[in-house]
Amino acid sequence: MKSNVLYWVWLSLKTPPNNLCIRKLIKEVPDAEIIYSMGEKELEQIPYLNKVSFIKLLDKDLEPAKKIVEKCETNGYNIICYAEDNYPKRLENICDFPVVLYHRGMFFDFDNLLCISVVGTREPSGYGISIAKKISRELAYNNALVISGMAFGIDANAHLGAMSIDKPTVAVLGSSIDKPSPKSNKYLYDYMLYNGCVISEYPPESVTNPSNFAIRNRIISGLSLGTLVVEAGNKSGSLITANFALEQGRDVFAVPSSPDNVKGMGTNKLIKEGAILTLDATDILDEYKGMFESINIIKTFSENTYNNSFKKEDFISKFTDLTPVEKEVALSLETYETTADEISKKSKLPVSYVLSALTMLEIKGVVKSVVGNRFILNI
Repeated sequence: MKSNVLYWVWLSLKTPPNNLCIRKLIKEVPDAEIIYSMGEKELEQIPYLNKVSFIKLLDKDLEPAKKIVEKCETNGYNIICYAEDNYPKRLENICDFPVVLYHRGMFFDFDNLLCISVVGTREPSGYGISIAKKISRELAYNNALVISGMAFGIDANAHLGAMSIDKPTVAVLGSSIDKPSPKSNKYLYDYMLYNGCVISEYPPESVTNPSNFAIRNRIISGLSLGTLVVEAGNKSGSLITANFALEQGRDVFAVPSSPDNVKGMGTNKLIKEGAILTLDATDILDEYKGMFESINIIKTFSENTYNNSFKKEDFISKFTDLTPVEKEVALSLETYETTADEISKKSKLPVSYVLSALTMLEIKGVVKSVVGNRFILNI
């Protein structure tokens, strides 16, 4: 255990995301053990400390924090505390910074990387899915780090864009580090454990409240220099991420949609209000020319110029009991979410054949079904 991690976890339990007065104290006294040692008289001398926070900081019970630290040590969950050198400076500078971060996988040097968050609706159109994956793949190909929230729809396909060329990607969860949500996207979580990073401000075994997901969006935008909204309606939660980005002084990018696409009304409004219109990754990368040595702006992604370590044919060949129709359907699948109709068009097989084959392929472990009657290779 790091020397004062116990006190930081204790302090984090006293500091929910909306508590700015304790965060002000942390800014002034960036040592959790010293804050823990403050008694009633010392706390009374802090003029901006409200009554609720005062009472919280007088509770010196370390047992809940000990249980969390022990759980993390037992299960290999890492804890990054506010005052540590590897705590991202980008997060230090937001008003409601997370006091601690729990993570699995590789913890990146976020401050020295071009991090771009890619967000959008959970129920995207086919175009939204395609463009989210395409732009994320292009960003990852140019060594930008794609960050999202691992939700259904645009989030999942943003991660898949990076994954499709075996590049790392980062998920910031609205659930605890040990309970990836949604459960059906655990395949993304598992990928990031060995080629990426999963982050949460919520300790293991925390109850997942629906409000957590909007609250965590400030971390998604906070880690990033820019936030791309791919497709969002007027009430999409991804607009919350865009608003956080603006409040944090970060760039906002948006993909335009047809005026009659209700799923894109929010992105069109963002562009109207000044977001940078984005059609491909170059529109984003051009904003950061010369800032990062690892970013090669002149590169344009081409399937033929990247030696993808994932070979679909090699994966499918491992399953020796596939019928010709099942194999054809499997070969028509991609590393991003696809519908039976799209597979039917690509394979030129009747939809009824495709649906039957998909059922068998799921039983055999070749594919996974995800929300919205979509399917993906079970890589």
